[in-house]
Formats: sequence, structure tokens, C-alpha cells
Amino acid sequence: MSADTGALRRPLIPTSSSLVSLAVLPGLMACAAGDRRLEPSVRDSAGVHIVENVAPRWAPTEGWIVSPTPTLVLGAASGDVDQEFSNVRDAMRLTDGTIVVAEADANELRFFDRNGGFLRRVGRSGEGPGEFRVLWWFARWFGDSLIAYDAGLRRFSVHDAEGTFVRSFGLPSTAAMPNPFPMAILSNGAVLGANSGGQELSEGFRRAHIPLLQLTHDGHWTPMGFSELREDYVEPMGRGVLAIPVPFGRRVYWAVGKDVVYEGNSDKYELRVRGLDGSIRRIIRRRLNDGDREVASADETTALDYLGARSQREPIQKAVARARRKMSIPRTKPAFGRRAWELVPSRDPDRPSLLADATGHLWVLEYTIEDADGRSWAVFDPQGQFLGNVGLPKGLEPLEIGGDYVLGWSVNELDDVMHIRIHRLLKGSR
Repeated sequence: MSADTGALRRPLIPTSSSLVSLAVLPGLMACAAGDRRLEPSVRDSAGVHIVENVAPRWAPTEGWIVSPTPTLVLGAASGDVDQEFSNVRDAMRLTDGTIVVAEADANELRFFDRNGGFLRRVGRSGEGPGEFRVLWWFARWFGDSLIAYDAGLRRFSVHDAEGTFVRSFGLPSTAAMPNPFPMAILSNGAVLGANSGGQELSEGFRRAHIPLLQLTHDGHWTPMGFSELREDYVEPMGRGVLAIPVPFGRRVYWAVGKDVVYEGNSDKYELRVRGLDGSIRRIIRRRLNDGDREVASADETTALDYLGARSQREPIQKAVARARRKMSIPRTKPAFGRRAWELVPSRDPDRPSLLADATGHLWVLEYTIEDADGRSWAVFDPQGQFLGNVGLPKGLEPLEIGGDYVLGWSVNELDDVMHIRIHRLLKGSR
């Protein structure tokens, strides 16, 4: 994440062009504008601001629109090695319009100009300076400098905006953090991370809490005071076990903004805004209709079918099929966030549920079973007021939201080609 005016980023489907517009009923927006009972209430509790949202604040002409047609598309089926993507870890746009894509299979960073023309590739497979054994994670650091993590060598590599290698440093481990991994860059330059493994996995339901910490500039891990969470069903598979996301299971999601970290537990629509020391500064709540969250039998069948279809390897498919007959399904849907089948490990880039944009707004993914017309995101202003919903083109998974653009990825349903896309974000009166 950058501390400048560039886009702030998150903490990692078929595509088609479809009209995308503000996904809020005009009548409801008009009520919000004229009825003070529907305005958000703000109160203070022990120094923490609590914002209660009932209805969207945008008037019918104030909503934001993401253009259905991209202004830039990267990615090709074959014939252009610079445009072939097989395992993208992340992508971002720098302040001068340069696009950088981290391609893990080639262990390299690819640079493209603002029009999509190929500029250069940085890095390769190896263990020397600027080389990678396993390019696993990639982010913006201070300004437009770049930082990449090699999971094979457990080291960071720092590059300038042109891709020139600057330096490298290792990822320290401790008794409490024997297998750390990076997740994001905080606006103070510290690395937000967590520990991989270390928990006993036995067959059955599991609700795991993974403490999040920040790696400070002096090389020490400092607790942030909160954790990731996910509900899994652990099923034996071969000589090991497989942790399968529970359909309609709860998770804790997070995103990094300027000087804050957003944390949201999908048990209920409540988002906590924390300072970089982990303290809670603000709590954002949104009222939902409980009846809309009930899980119907058709919803349960659809979710389980999607979960099985998402599992690409036969051993995983069989393990999911066995777990499907044994797991207990929650009777209410999550308040927001991802569906279980979107959480199955894959070679796709990240699918965030919370995103902080370049202007300090928080985007929260609405929960839905189907997304025939693309996914809808709720937008909150920097003070925590719910503005309204913005729809994204079908298949577009956002990675970065700038002041006037959305950068994301998609997979073409006809040829299975990975694309990096930029769409215009239109704001203001319509």
C-alpha cells in the first residue's frame, strides 16, 4: 500500500460486457435523502465512533458507475509471450500509468505502458539478486517502489518504479511465528503478516483464528490485536487432510487503507476501523433485512454444487463429495463477502471482499448466490456513511481502485485466457 495519492490496495470467471450501473433502488435513495429517520446515526462509545447506517446516502443522480467497456486489456491466448499469463499473483497501476503484473510461473514482473504496450520484464527463476525461486506475493511500497516476496527463499526484493533491483532482506521467524507470510503493506511501510500452519487439524468442523501481526522496521513482529477467521470442514485426503470452506460459513475479512486497517466479520454487518497500533477508532454498521439472509434449500444445493465444481483435481473432488454428506450448513447467509467456492485454493489472483480505494472510501462485497449481471459492492465514505452500491462488469475481480479507475482481472469463458483490465470509474451527477 502506498502512503501517497496513488491507489490504496487490498490486503488476493467468465467475462462479458454488460451494462453496469448504480445498483440501488431510486425510491430508496430518495427516501434516504428526504427522511431523517433513515440518515446514519453517529455516537461515541468510550472514544470509539459508532456509525449506524439504515439507507444509502446517494441521491439518484449521485451514484458512481463503472464503465462496461474496459479502457485497457492485457492478456492473449498464444503467440505473444509478453501477454500470456498463467499464474498472476497481482497487478497494479503506478502513478505514471505504467501497469505492473506479477507472473509467478515465469518468476518475473512485467511492465506495460499506459496503452498496454510491453516495456520490460524484471526477474527470473534463480537465487541471485532480483531473482525468484517462488514469486508468491507482490505489493507497492513507498511511493512507486515495489516489493515482492519469494516464498522459496523467504526473502523480500525491493525494486524502483522502473523495475531496477534495489535490495533484498529476509523474512524473520520466531517461536511464535515459525512460518510467517506477508499479506499487505501498511501505510507506514510495515508488513502485515500472519503465521501459516501450527494448528492441529482433525476431521470435522473447524473455526480457525489466525492472529495478524506487523513486521516493524527493526525486524520485530508486533501483534495487531485481531485475527483472520474462516469456518472449514476438515476432511481426510490421502495421507493428509483438506480444509474445505463451509458453504455460508463466516469469515473475518480485512483491507488496508491510509493509516488504518479495516476488519469485518461476516457474522453481522459490522466493520471495525483500526489504527496501525491495532486500536479501534470507528465501528461501521449497516442494517440488513434478516429475511433476506435465510438459506433456502435451493440455495444450499446451489452452493454445494458450485463448491464441488470448483475443485479441479479428482482427489479434492472426492474429498469435497464426502464432506458434503457430513457437514452442517448454516441457516443464514453471511452479511457480506465471498461464497465458499470462491475460497477454494486456485491459481487465480486474489478475490478481495473489502477494498480501500485511493480516496479513502471502503468497498464491501455484497453476498449473493448468483451473479448473472456482475457483483455489487457497497461503498462507504471515509466517515463510515453508506453511500450506495456500485456494480462491476460480470467477471471483473477488482485488485485496485483508483480515483477514476478500477483495475482487476477476469478469465474469458470461451478460451480460459486470463486478462488484466482497467475500467473507468465515473462519479458525480448523472
